[in-house]
Amino acid sequence: MFRLRQLTLIGILFLASLIASALSLAQSMQANNSKKQDVPKGKSHNIASPEANARYNALLAESRRYDKQARDLLREGDYEGAEQALRKAQQKSPIINGVQRVPQTLLMTLGDIRRHQGRYAEAIQAYLPAGQNAWRTGLNLDVAVCFVYLGNYEAARRFYSDKAILEHSSIAADNLPGTHTNQALAASVLLAHGIDASLSGRHKEAVGDYEAASKFARSNALIAYSTGLSLTYLNRDKEAEGYFRKAARYGKGKLLQSARERIFD
Repeated sequence: MFRLRQLTLIGILFLASLIASALSLAQSMQANNSKKQDVPKGKSHNIASPEANARYNALLAESRRYDKQARDLLREGDYEGAEQALRKAQQKSPIINGVQRVPQTLLMTLGDIRRHQGRYAEAIQAYLPAGQNAWRTGLNLDVAVCFVYLGNYEAARRFYSDKAILEHSSIAADNLPGTHTNQALAASVLLAHGIDASLSGRHKEAVGDYEAASKFARSNALIAYSTGLSLTYLNRDKEAEGYFRKAARYGKGKLLQSARERIFD
């Protein structure tokens, strides 16, 4: 699995304005991480004592439970239910010495919800809560794919590298779409995002990414082969075979051999 994210939590004040605009999770997050301020209703915990630690861990576990529920609902396509569960996760975030500590994972979930809804600019804000961080170079496939869908290829290029694929595939080297044109870059970003989803067991999402990638590189063998693999995991073997045949037609090197081995007749 590789979730190549670069989330940096800089200040609950910024996060409050972000999530308020996206999810209306406002007032309880309007405290700075490094400074004690007035806080919303809820019990503040001093984690110096074992009792307080136990309360903190209990609240954190409940927050994580709702976050998992949000992700499960998101996977089922229930975006409204996912948002409601995410609100509950935020509300259960522990308050320590007057400051609410919001797990970064909630921002990732928020970003995923917005990305699935096609609200890509809001998704980027959630993935990269520190505005200045949005222009640093580094791998972040979630951000890169959002910029691709926004048509901002220059920004997408800042968050993508072919090593996102090469580090996880021994058959990819001779079959990459590349980054030499905007079309090729878009195909590569979507392909890498699909591989990420597939490695996380999210094969239905992966197929969607691969289908989007193929629109930018229709004859790419690696995209076809990856699509076939995910379809196989979804028990859609008949559909998968067509993609393996396409991969065998256009593939090179190890991928060509592997694709031929997966053709069923």
